[in-house]
Amino acid sequence: QVGDKVTFKGVRYVCRLPGIGWGVQNDLGNALRAAGLNVSHWYLPAHWLCGYPAGSLPGVEELSREVFQFWVDAATPFPAIEAGAQAVTRIVMAFQNAATKGAN
Repeated sequence: QVGDKVTFKGVRYVCRLPGIGWGVQNDLGNALRAAGLNVSHWYLPAHWLCGYPAGSLPGVEELSREVFQFWVDAATPFPAIEAGAQAVTRIVMAFQNAATKGAN
């Protein structure tokens, strides 16, 4: 870090939420973007594009439902990264709490 700037050209910070499905992943991604975060999550299993049927590589399919990538580059001030981390925590906890209440 130099001052309040990170010293790399660009990176994706990858997070995984084991056990979630496509719908929760989409809703969570929308909530994160609504909070101003630059996040992507729509990564189709590549084997689907090569003629392999759904279910033939279940681990790949599971990962594609569970992964999020946050885009960060050299222009991202460090305080924005810290604020983004706090927003991620707040939003994920809200989703977790809602899921827990819905299960009861």
